[in-house]
Amino acid sequence: MLRSHIVKLIIFFLLIMDSFASNSHLKEFQGHALEIIDNNKTITIKRFKSEKCGKQLIDVDLTFGGSYASQKVSSECKKTFITTLGLLQPMHLYKGVKTVAELEVLSHIKKVVQDSDKFILIDARTKEWYDQMTIPMSVNLPYNEIHSEDIEDMEDDEDIAEFNHMIKILGIVNSRGYLNFTRAKIALIFCNGSWCSQSSKFIMKLINMGYPEDKLLWYRGGVQDWLVSGFTVTKGK
Repeated sequence: MLRSHIVKLIIFFLLIMDSFASNSHLKEFQGHALEIIDNNKTITIKRFKSEKCGKQLIDVDLTFGGSYASQKVSSECKKTFITTLGLLQPMHLYKGVKTVAELEVLSHIKKVVQDSDKFILIDARTKEWYDQMTIPMSVNLPYNEIHSEDIEDMEDDEDIAEFNHMIKILGIVNSRGYLNFTRAKIALIFCNGSWCSQSSKFIMKLINMGYPEDKLLWYRGGVQDWLVSGFTVTKGK
């Protein structure tokens, strides 16, 4: 009986330590700017926050109202956004694909900067969305230009070119029609928001191709949650 309690205590301790290590890893992104250098250009990703917001009380009466924020809350501390577009996506898209939030996205961006051969951030939206604004360091691979069928079955030269472009960016090797995912990048994928299905469709296409699920991360909140949280966006390139 005593031994069983000791084992449970050890497991509990290990879980606490694991949680602490994970939180410590992400803590560096709380309230701090992340500076990255891309093509000799410095990009600063930060959370825009007025000094007034630091003094703003957070309570029930102020947090929710007719416009989901009381009129007593300073304009600098709130944003206006659309709530009823598209089709709401589930929290967990596929059994092996991890859903992430803003701090994990920041952590991933840092990894992209440090090792772009292993990590990639993908904006799965169509080009017009990407050209308007996107999350820094993202690469645009529009979901509607991705083909999950075998390249041998493709007859259109444009489709073949798009397919070869995609696998090159993702680190997939095409060896005589056989796709090798050994060096496939760890890809974090997003689109417009929790109501947007472009990223989920993109991910399912990759899985149908054979892409390893444990190399796929999904930012369900997308650009909308990124903006609502006050983070920097850039123009697509």
